[in-house]
Amino acid sequence: MSFIPLDIEKSRNIPRYFWHPSVVYIPEGFGGHKWWMAQTPYHPLVDIKPYQSRWELPCVYWSEDGIRWKSIPYNPVDDLTPEQIYSEDYLSDTHLVYHEGILELYYRLSLLKDKKLRDNKTLLFKRTSLDGIHWSSRKLIVDLRDKNDVSVWGEQVISPSIIWDGTQYLCWYVDSSSYIPQKGIRMISSSDGTNWGNSTLCKLIDYTDMPWHIDVKKIDGTYYLLCYGDKNRTLSLLTSIDGITWKYPRTILTASGERFSFYSDYIYRSCLVCKEDQFLIFFSGANRIRSYIGLLGTKDWKKFTPIYPRINYWYTIDIIRLVVFKITNKIVKIFKHNDK
Repeated sequence: MSFIPLDIEKSRNIPRYFWHPSVVYIPEGFGGHKWWMAQTPYHPLVDIKPYQSRWELPCVYWSEDGIRWKSIPYNPVDDLTPEQIYSEDYLSDTHLVYHEGILELYYRLSLLKDKKLRDNKTLLFKRTSLDGIHWSSRKLIVDLRDKNDVSVWGEQVISPSIIWDGTQYLCWYVDSSSYIPQKGIRMISSSDGTNWGNSTLCKLIDYTDMPWHIDVKKIDGTYYLLCYGDKNRTLSLLTSIDGITWKYPRTILTASGERFSFYSDYIYRSCLVCKEDQFLIFFSGANRIRSYIGLLGTKDWKKFTPIYPRINYWYTIDIIRLVVFKITNKIVKIFKHNDK
C-alpha cells in the first residue's frame, strides 16, 4: 500500500521532517479549526546536523480537513538551550489532549551526559493554550531525577499517551525500568493532571513484540491501543475493557518495503482519531530521504483506505531525489564489484 503522505507546511528554521504525530479532532472547532496536530521533526536514518535529535522539537499545526496542515506562527513551541545543545540533549514524544476548551501539549526532555542518556534523567512537561497559537510557559509534570517520581512512575516515561475519560486523566506510557524483563506499558491516573497515583503495569495478551511508542483512545467504552513494536517494527492494535489487560487482535501496518514508498524503510509512533463512524490512523514513516506522516481510514478494522492529498509538491521532489539516490547506490555497488 503506497500512497502520498500528508501535506504539512514546513515551520521556519526547522528541517522538513515529520515524526511522532498526535492529532485531535474537535467537531465544534478550537481556535477556528477542527483539526490540531503536534509532531517532532526527526528522521531515524539521516544524521541531521548538528546531531540527529537536535530538531526533535514540539511543533503544532492546524487543518481544515486533516489532510493539508498549516504551521502555527510560533513553532517550535519549545527549544533547547545552548548548553543543552552542547550536551546533545533532546526534546521528544509530543502528545495533545483537548479538555474543557483548553488544548494541552505534553512532551519530554531527555538530559544526556557524554552524549549518552543519564539514568533517570527524563522530564515530562505540559503547556496549555486557549487558541492553539499562543502557549503557556511549560509546567513540570514528571522529573525522574526525583526519587519520589521514580517510585511512582518507574525509571522511564516513554511515549506518554494521555486522555481525559470524563472523570480523570489516564496516562499510558512505556517503562524500560531495570526490574522489567522487557519494556512494559504502565497506566497511571490523576484527577487534576498534576498529582498522579501509583502506576500499574499492564498485561499484554498474545503480544510478543517490544512495546516502544504508543497511543491510547477510549471509544464507546472500549480502550484502543496503537503500539509500535521495536523488535519487529510493526504497528499493532490492542483492545481492553479496563485499560490494564490488553488483547492483541491484529497487526495494522509494517514498513512497505516498496522502493519508492514514503514508509519503505521505517514506521513509528501512530495515533488514533475517531471521526463520526470512522477510525483514522495517523502514522509516521520514513524512507532514505525524509520522514513523513500518512493517514489510513477504516470503519471495521478489516480493510484500510489510504487518505491523502492529490498532489504533494515537496513529496514529488523527494521521489526524484530517492530515484537518484538508489541509482547512485546501484552504480557504486557495480564499481565496487568490478574492483574486486
